[in-house]
Amino acid sequence: MKCHEFQTAIGADPSSTHPDVLAHLESCSACAAYRRQMQEMDRLIYKALVVRVDEAALARATRERPAAHKPSVGRWQIAASLVASVLIAASVWVASTRESLAEQLVLHTERESFMMVRTDDRVDRQVLDDILARSGVSLRADAADVSHAAICLFRGKAVPHFIVQTNEGPVTVMVLADEKPASKKKRFAEEGYEGMIVPAPQGVLAVLGKDVSVEEATEKVLHALIW
Repeated sequence: MKCHEFQTAIGADPSSTHPDVLAHLESCSACAAYRRQMQEMDRLIYKALVVRVDEAALARATRERPAAHKPSVGRWQIAASLVASVLIAASVWVASTRESLAEQLVLHTERESFMMVRTDDRVDRQVLDDILARSGVSLRADAADVSHAAICLFRGKAVPHFIVQTNEGPVTVMVLADEKPASKKKRFAEEGYEGMIVPAPQGVLAVLGKDVSVEEATEKVLHALIW
């Protein structure tokens, strides 16, 4: 199993115990770190969304209330749980939006920087098609050399994330179909990365890299994608 195949498998199931996955873990420390990050992300999401209810306290409250008022207790408990869920979801959303889209793109790319290397490896065409289909797009045959592709959790959404090999070096590409459409191109520079966020038929497309012509790479990717 190669690194891009491992990341595709872990992106779909961070707790996978497939023999090929476990074998690759033993030989690749970078992919082992990636798996830990994905599992930690799963735990954080779970903690944010699960509302714990003290069953013992609920049972006591139900017993102590007159029979005629039992439905009221249930309704208040449900209402309290719903309010708590909304507050938790809101706090997660607020935390994720404090940083700009460009900053979050850089942070996400930096976590997977070990994949941003020159390589002759190429992602299997069927695997790539399946990943891109998550956002309703496909890639023209032989239009771009994709060395890595995976489904990543970004701003609460599962999005295609792939790396394209250019003559100047690798660039990371993220298809953000659920982002608010942009009215014009935006160029940014953060933490040594240069990037572009450009309007797309659905949402936006983000391309970033180091020491590469991101504008040229962005145009190449835009031409290669079929929406």
